[in-house]
Parts: sequence; structure tokens; C-alpha cells
Amino acid sequence: MQIRVRAIDLVDIFAFLVVLGAFVQLLPGVISESFLLSFLTALLLKVVLELVMLVKKPVLARLKVARSPAGRIIASLCLMVVRAGS
Repeated sequence: MQIRVRAIDLVDIFAFLVVLGAFVQLLPGVISESFLLSFLTALLLKVVLELVMLVKKPVLARLKVARSPAGRIIASLCLMVVRAGS
């Protein structure tokens, strides 16, 4: 399996780095030891975001095809859990 890095992925990571850098500069409570730590944090945020988006699509599909009220409630609860991850 080959991992492809798209341009939008690099832009996302760069945006996360800029936001993390702004928080480090403006808020003294945010501690970042190095650029590498900020980069790894941005990379982790990107991976979590991609996983949430990957899980969200089947949950939305399940919500759309749910016929019974119980099925809709369960799918809605699953969607709330997924949204909390983002």
C-alpha cells in the first residue's frame, strides 16, 4: 500500500502549524518544546481529522437509510460520537 500525499494535506498541516505557532506565541500556558513537537502535533491532528471523516461517511449513510425510530436514534448517537472526535 502506497501512501500518497496530496497538496491539500500539506496545506492542512501547514495551517495547523500556523495555528499552533500562534497559540504558542500568544498564550503562555501553551508549551511547545520545539518545532518538531509542533509538527508532530499538527500531523496527529491531520490523521485524527482524516479518520473522523472516514468514519463519518458510513454513519451518515446509515442515518439516511434508517427506517425505524430506534435505528435513527442509534445512528444519531453514533454521529454525535464521531462529531465529538472532530
